[in-house]
Formats: sequence, structure tokens, C-alpha cells
Amino acid sequence: MARQVPLAAGQDALPRSVPKDFLDPPAAWNPTVGLFLGGYALAGLTIWGWF
Repeated sequence: MARQVPLAAGQDALPRSVPKDFLDPPAAWNPTVGLFLGGYALAGLTIWGWF
């Protein structure tokens, strides 16, 4: 028999639905990927310029 865990105050018994817009990325190359790769490029350029 599964043990029932009581819910904390303010929690719903049913799971909430998440809009599909928040689950899928906007495109294969979205701004987050560009910022991530740009950060590595900037770090590499900075290290290269140091030497």
C-alpha cells in the first residue's frame, strides 16, 4: 500500500498544466545558444590576447 504524503499549505492536489510555449525552444539556434557560445568565444579571445 502506497504511503500518502500530506500536502503543504498552498499546494494543489492535481499537477498544474504547463503551456507548450514554455516546453519547446524557439528554434534550433535560439538566443540562449548564441549567448552560451559567445561567452566561450569571448573567454577564448581574452585568454589568447593575454599571451
